[in-house]
Amino acid sequence: MTLLIRIIIFLTISIWTVGITVYGEDTIQQYTIPNEPLRAVVSPDNQQLYILRAQEPQGVLLTMDLKSRRLTTHAVEVGRMPIAMAILADKNEAYVVNHQSDSISVIDLEAQDEIVTIPVGRNPIRLAIAPSGRYIYVSEYGSQGLSIIEIAKKQVVKRITVGERPRGIALSADGRFAYVTHQGASDIAVIDTATQEVIKHINVGDAPVDIDILPDGHSALVTNYQSNDVSVVDLVTDRVLEKISVGKHPMEMALTPDGRMAYVINTGNKSVTVIDTRSFEVVKTISVPDVPRCTAMASNGQFVYITHHGETNISVIDTMTNQLVEEYKAPL
Repeated sequence: MTLLIRIIIFLTISIWTVGITVYGEDTIQQYTIPNEPLRAVVSPDNQQLYILRAQEPQGVLLTMDLKSRRLTTHAVEVGRMPIAMAILADKNEAYVVNHQSDSISVIDLEAQDEIVTIPVGRNPIRLAIAPSGRYIYVSEYGSQGLSIIEIAKKQVVKRITVGERPRGIALSADGRFAYVTHQGASDIAVIDTATQEVIKHINVGDAPVDIDILPDGHSALVTNYQSNDVSVVDLVTDRVLEKISVGKHPMEMALTPDGRMAYVINTGNKSVTVIDTRSFEVVKTISVPDVPRCTAMASNGQFVYITHHGETNISVIDTMTNQLVEEYKAPL
């Protein structure tokens, strides 16, 4: 079933909520998500947690000290529905995807101020930085496109059509290829970054959402939302080697820095599946307090931060023990 997702922000009893209407072939369902962190990213030094939050008229970027759990700076205004973020550590800049503003906000993390806003295509949803640090790739969920931003120019230098509902993005370690999942289909697009053109498609599973390339460089993991599994894809032969059953409606995942473990959030049953990427076996399923939204891996690999809504909105998993060691409410 092809799904069209329309995301709307509206005010209800003085609390901002995100309303999502899902249109299927025979049914229309509408529900709301209480105010929550839309995205969390751990700072490169593991001292801070950057949190994206939706509010009206603009979204904000918040900075929380991980020890004190207090906000350390003022809220930086970005665009509407900030939904993803990447950090350029050498420039101390953050690139924030504004899903409803069709733009990228570039933030000076030291000055805590927006430098520039870069227009992109309709409903941008994810981004990835090329290993060279020269380009940023932005998937556009509402326009079947991929915008390529040249970082030095702070502008889009090319837009290409990839496929239906593009979402997750990963780049090969050498930067030669970019891989984009199509949540509205069953494949990933492969882009030659030299020519900046799609060179082929690889069938992977039902409604693929996220993709991560493993340390060997020639295989990748892809979460499949509808089929409740993770595909192991051989990027050399373009074949799915096997599928790993996980929880219901898997969305995002985070790899440990050494690539040996993958943490997959399952939005349909409030859990995180831990996969050993050497044996491709599930080693544990961890329950979290509420529907998980995103993952944030510490750069040292010690903790995974899971955002969700509820009385607590951040859960912390210790990757050494694969135990849920903390739950708390971020000061939004």
